Amino acid sequence: MDHSARNVHLQKGLDFLRQGDFFAAHEEWEIPWKKMTGRQRSFWQAMIQLSVGAYHYRNRNLTGCRNLWNKALKRCNQLLESHPGQRQTPLAELRETLLLCLEKVAAGEDPRPEIHRFAENTVQPGWFELA
Repeated sequence: MDHSARNVHLQKGLDFLRQGDFFAAHEEWEIPWKKMTGRQRSFWQAMIQLSVGAYHYRNRNLTGCRNLWNKALKRCNQLLESHPGQRQTPLAELRETLLLCLEKVAAGEDPRPEIHRFAENTVQPGWFELA
């Protein structure tokens, strides 16, 4: 998959995330994710887990939601620890969003506004270049 096609899928996934269509976001992101390697693959896997966790939340599968978000959080922590000095802002912001979402679910509150805020205000196309 060439760079341009990859970015089209990543942008479509971001658009779906911003619209709250979590399943469609994950579907778009999985297309290029299958060809990614290393740090980039791990980062986008955590993004996919964020999205699928939100899908589970919407369907009242709180166990599935929490499990996926905890896996994504673990992945973010591992990446932050194993790649010091590399571009960390997207990982740190994803990690913070996951923590907030898990706190909201534990408190019986809807975490989706946190995901929407993250998608609208934090996620930028420059994230597509994570290596």
